Amino acid sequence: MWSRLTPFFTLALWGCSSLALAVDPEQFVESDTFELSVATGLGNISNPVTNKDDIPLFVLPNISYYGENFYLHNTNLGYKLFESKSLFIDLYSRADSFGFFHLNNATLSVSTFNPFNSGRHTPKPQPFDVKRSIAYLAGFKTGLMHDNHSLTIETLFDVTKVHHGFSASINYQTLFQTRIGLFNIDVGVDYLSSKQNGYYFYFKPDELTKIQSGMPDTLALNSTSMASPKPTWVPSLKLEYQYPLSDSISVISFFEYQQLNNNAFERRLIKRSHIQTFFLGINWKLYEG
Repeated sequence: MWSRLTPFFTLALWGCSSLALAVDPEQFVESDTFELSVATGLGNISNPVTNKDDIPLFVLPNISYYGENFYLHNTNLGYKLFESKSLFIDLYSRADSFGFFHLNNATLSVSTFNPFNSGRHTPKPQPFDVKRSIAYLAGFKTGLMHDNHSLTIETLFDVTKVHHGFSASINYQTLFQTRIGLFNIDVGVDYLSSKQNGYYFYFKPDELTKIQSGMPDTLALNSTSMASPKPTWVPSLKLEYQYPLSDSISVISFFEYQQLNNNAFERRLIKRSHIQTFFLGINWKLYEG
């Protein structure tokens, strides 16, 4: 099958998220192929969620299997419906990457939202947990490919009934082969439905009630001033690089910037309006066969 599913290397946070890098649309992958590799180095994913730590990237495994029609890439699953040299249509599923930012569930308190509570007359902060689950999305993925250029579109729905939302995305990717290595540029935009956006980046009504009940009346959050969940667009830019040292070892780097187009400080569940990811290290191909 086409190697649109095969990055020249992959950064994967095993059991959490995967960051797939550049695709060479002219390269074929034989059926019944199993690949195992691991990247080691230094990296970080900035966590936009309030009271959650950034996610360090040190050891990033990659496991892939490509069958006649079925393929597995870490937590991503797909099934080929149609494929030609320049067009493909797949059934496709993956974990909702925005859910990974809530894995290290921290305890929030009123003190998080009240900058004036350092005085001795301030009521004791009332802690409570803000918990979110990781949804699994499934739907269709289609793409057009020509030379070193590709355009892909995904339409995915929450099949696990975690947030009952859906998302869509479009990505343009181009690959450059130079004397100093391979470069890839990926420009895209994700559309998040109001249910998906609201679940991961907004407080629930009962959580707002807990916050308000622990604050003085003069400092309590006004629920009417808190933004209601709405659909949003998340544009992104990815820059990727690889320099092969041998058939099985490569120097790799990766940078991604995502813009959360919402008023982050009005709804208070996120502390910044963007996500930055970077990694620099060595990729080791352990097995291919």
